[in-house]
Amino acid sequence: MKRIFPLILSLLLVLSLFGCKNAPLKNSKDQPPDIPTAFTADLYIINGEREYEAKYDQTSLTEAQLEFTSPATVRGLKVKLSGSTCTFSYGNLTFSADLSSLPQSGVGELITKTLKTSSDTANTQTVHTGDAWETKGTVSGVDFTLRRGDNGLPQSLEIPKALLTAEFRNVSPK
Repeated sequence: MKRIFPLILSLLLVLSLFGCKNAPLKNSKDQPPDIPTAFTADLYIINGEREYEAKYDQTSLTEAQLEFTSPATVRGLKVKLSGSTCTFSYGNLTFSADLSSLPQSGVGELITKTLKTSSDTANTQTVHTGDAWETKGTVSGVDFTLRRGDNGLPQSLEIPKALLTAEFRNVSPK
């Protein structure tokens, strides 16, 4: 009897370990939260030596609009990305073009593509660092680092080869 009880106890312990191993991880620090597909944010952008501020409104993974608020030379310029089409509007002027016909990726396209690419776990690497998640990957042939909070909302984006840094402020999911 003395030998059977420890044997049964050991067997139950081993079986309980196997049962716990297959349990899904919900809200775990081992799994990054999804980035909301629709959100708004104030952006502070550094592109090379230029600094910009813009309102960012993402309605899906392939649709977003930036409305520049600073500096005064671009205030009121709107850039709308919808699938493969980019529309620029300023006052009463509007110009639309297929993204493939533009000579290089613009700031808005890089930001939107990066947010979409960061959810592709097969082509990105995500690690938890302190109070945020860092995702590293490649978009439009350049490496990026996206930092987002434990709630999934983006905080900052760096694309060194494109000389682009963006801070997401006042982020609000829709």
